[in-house]
Amino acid sequence: MFHFFLFTFLLCFLPVQSAYSVQSSAQASLQGSLSQALNKDLNKYPALKYLLSLKQAGLWVGDNKPLLSMRAQKSFIPASTTKLLTAQMALQHWGGEYRFKTPIYLNVSYDGKATLRVVGKGDPFLTSEVIQIMAKEIAQELRARGVRTLHQLILDDGYFAQTNLPGIGRSNNPYDALPGALVANFNTVKLRYKNGWQSAEEQTPFTSTLADVGNYWFAKSKLNKPQRVNLGKNLHQNTLYFGELLMTFLQGEGIEGDLGQIQVQDANTPKMLWQELMIFENSNTLSDFVPSMLRYSTNFIANQLVLALAAETFRQPATPDLVARLFADYLIKENMTPAAFFEEGAGLSRRNQINAELFADWLRRHSSIASALPMIEKGVLAKSGTLLNVRSLAGFIENNEQKIPFVLLINENVPYKFRDQVAQELRLFLKSQSK
Repeated sequence: MFHFFLFTFLLCFLPVQSAYSVQSSAQASLQGSLSQALNKDLNKYPALKYLLSLKQAGLWVGDNKPLLSMRAQKSFIPASTTKLLTAQMALQHWGGEYRFKTPIYLNVSYDGKATLRVVGKGDPFLTSEVIQIMAKEIAQELRARGVRTLHQLILDDGYFAQTNLPGIGRSNNPYDALPGALVANFNTVKLRYKNGWQSAEEQTPFTSTLADVGNYWFAKSKLNKPQRVNLGKNLHQNTLYFGELLMTFLQGEGIEGDLGQIQVQDANTPKMLWQELMIFENSNTLSDFVPSMLRYSTNFIANQLVLALAAETFRQPATPDLVARLFADYLIKENMTPAAFFEEGAGLSRRNQINAELFADWLRRHSSIASALPMIEKGVLAKSGTLLNVRSLAGFIENNEQKIPFVLLINENVPYKFRDQVAQELRLFLKSQSK
């Protein structure tokens, strides 16, 4: 018994390449195109040899015909490689030069009281810096109309009716941030505690909501160092935080206003006659932030995009059901049903399914997405995906000035960085075959 535990303990500290040999004896039982192609060279590629031993893994490398494949028609959970479809759907619908727009309206009552209304349209990139620019442009328009004091700020976030998409967890991590039609800083704040809650970002002013978030997540312990957290699952509070930042920046531009007079629009909001003040246009284009979404696997941006797509496509407030319908329609159009299924855009749901062959064919048909992908290894442009017992990688292998689509889907536990080693060995193998 002691020797068993000693072996298990030492195994945890083996280098990744050494760990591949543990299950390699099982590879002989699988005679797919991968093992046939490698043939006598198998021992030169320890990661690929280990891949052959896995029971819950699929692979496709190649264009119309596979250069290498393994369980290529079996569906697996793709995790964050789902973001590739989300990115392409957005770019195809709006175009790379698209800029999100936020309509802003003004009402001045008979007694001269001015009310500002901001209508959220799901802009995923309303950072503190962008909101400050928005405030500057709003202040200019207000002054041009003789308005220097705001009686009330109304926030309309009705473009998204429900935003708790499948897979979003309840942790305080930024990757569990709730989407919203009108939210700031990816629905996160960076906090520090020093004789009270403070903003840990120079560009982000302190507001009461920031303190509320700190007390909510860290009620029983204070932070030893700055930490970024999401704002929680109260969509009303999340929208209110955007309003607090906007009002603070407006005050900095010389527009008087009371932070206590910020209201999220609901059924009780008084009806008013609105005059369009301006339409704020974010300077960041879709092509600007899609690559960062793929590189840093930003769940919030991916979910914002599919919700905004659903709202615009179906001309009604976005819901999880409409997002699922959006994907269903897209998959039918792409001839990917019934083998593929997606219900959200970030890859958090374990109900998402696709097989390696179908995914690689999609990459072949949408090869322009390669320009947005990070280079994860020399000659490998790819998006990774990670969930519990899920590791995936999809993209392109550069070989003789060609970009060859590849998809690796693993739905079981594997050594750390195993998928990256597989990708590198695939590149080396293809290179050896082209000599």
